[in-house]
Amino acid sequence: MDSGQSLLAEVERLLEGSRALHAAARSGDWSRVAELETARRPDLEGLLARISDASSSLDVATLDAIGRRLRDTLACDQDTAEAVASGRMRLGEELRALGRGAQAARRYHLSLVSARDC
Repeated sequence: MDSGQSLLAEVERLLEGSRALHAAARSGDWSRVAELETARRPDLEGLLARISDASSSLDVATLDAIGRRLRDTLACDQDTAEAVASGRMRLGEELRALGRGAQAARRYHLSLVSARDC
């Protein structure tokens, strides 16, 4: 496999990883999101450096194919970022509701203790 095809295959794997990350975010599997993102970050940085280094020796069709897949990856990552932001807001709302519930339970308990003291 020549370097262009090798880079294209790596970009395909990157896109597959972005899709897996997006699926995990959509399903609310936050530990999987963190795991996938942590695992792919060094791969992404290395891949972009290799593409930059090889770009002058790649033919136009290969560069175009790599560019299309990178744009697809960026779009998928943007969708993932939106899913993560939505999930974060939803979790924040749930935590606030739990806090209000715990606060109400404490007040109720205090009112029972106060009533017993009378």
